[in-house]
Amino acid sequence: MGELEDLSVFAKIVEAGSVSKAAAALNLAKSAVSRRLSLLEDRFGLSLIDRRPGIWALTERGQQLYSRAASLLIEMEAIKAELRNERLALSGPLSISLPRDIGLGSLARLLPEFSKAYPDIQLSLQFDNRQVDLRHESFDAALRITAEKPDGVKAEYLSTFSVHVVASPAYLAKTHPLKQPNDLVNHRFLAYGNALTSHIPFEAGAVSLRAVSCSNSGIYLRDAAIAGQGLVSLPSFLCEREIRDGRLKPILQAYRLPSLKAYLCTPIDAAPNRRAQVFSKFLKQLMVQED
Repeated sequence: MGELEDLSVFAKIVEAGSVSKAAAALNLAKSAVSRRLSLLEDRFGLSLIDRRPGIWALTERGQQLYSRAASLLIEMEAIKAELRNERLALSGPLSISLPRDIGLGSLARLLPEFSKAYPDIQLSLQFDNRQVDLRHESFDAALRITAEKPDGVKAEYLSTFSVHVVASPAYLAKTHPLKQPNDLVNHRFLAYGNALTSHIPFEAGAVSLRAVSCSNSGIYLRDAAIAGQGLVSLPSFLCEREIRDGRLKPILQAYRLPSLKAYLCTPIDAAPNRRAQVFSKFLKQLMVQED
């Protein structure tokens, strides 16, 4: 036995009121329990229980040790229970809603690592640009990319993404230089959404554009820009790699666009979900790398 087990035996002796009763409760031989008590006294160089003939009582130091040992043993049981509960919490289903572009364009190749790290969590992922209703739909959490912190949900901040206007070097080589935001009106623009009218909210002033094409897929728009079809405004998680390898080039960098923020959202009235918490931590680590 280790020191903690010795203290546990000592506490049982005190609570039972005798070595023989403690031995019965512990399902151990009386001689073994008596020996543990003697070894504990030898270790501390103290008499913990006065066991003279006709006397059985805790000494002053024995009472002090019992009080400290009892508190320590209670704390250890609490730690064990917490760890058991944590293990249970890290198993079971976890349903997540992810925006299609960041989910498929940036995170999909990395999310299998979560399942490797937490093999007992049954991860269910839905890639959809629709904003799901966390109170009434069967999702534990939803990733949202937005300029403002979402309302009506618990929203844990994960990361910030810059936004760039980009085009392929081939497209830019055959067009007039862009010196200021208003120059965009003379260019082919690819718009995100379902309308051909687009508003680019530069901090110096918004510019309204008539797009030549639109789509609800940022991945498609990025690939169209790489193919030389025009300019597009994209968050960094969709174009940072393409900028680094030279397939896209940012323009008008002196004119800032509002950044976007990523939040993992959970129902506002839901109890803490340990599985969602570890998924949030995992996403935060990924997005530090991606941003």
